[in-house]
Amino acid sequence: MASLSRFNAVLQRIIVKLLAGMLMIMLFSIVAEILMREMADINFDWVIELNRILFVWIAYLGASYGFGRGTHIRVEFIYEKLNPSLRKWLDLGIHFINLVFFLVMGVYGYDMIHFGRTNVFATINVSYLWLYLPICLFGLLSILFTVENVWKTLLCKEAD
Repeated sequence: MASLSRFNAVLQRIIVKLLAGMLMIMLFSIVAEILMREMADINFDWVIELNRILFVWIAYLGASYGFGRGTHIRVEFIYEKLNPSLRKWLDLGIHFINLVFFLVMGVYGYDMIHFGRTNVFATINVSYLWLYLPICLFGLLSILFTVENVWKTLLCKEAD
């Protein structure tokens, strides 16, 4: 399981770098479009579609990164009131529910890729596959991260 932890750590570093790069591209393309529109009365219609794709990638990669770090939503006030063994069972239940959700996202994301691969965006002539691919990736990456989190939870359970 140590190899999965190392692999996931590398994946998380890659995700952070991708997120930073995508945010920079979004920022510069939007600023350039605004400046060109205001100063030279030139519109870059492709900026809207590019940023739509980047936004979807950022949302799903960011969500998988968050699940990998164990930052999913829970009510800490109630969680902290539980005894440690009950907390671990609750964590395992949450991980199981997450795994089912991520599997569904991966499977249906894969179906959406097949649906969208023949359609293209009008201004950038790029397949809709690139809009739907992060949904499938979210499922796969989140499954990897959650398996590691389950393993860590089980190891902590044995330590109590």
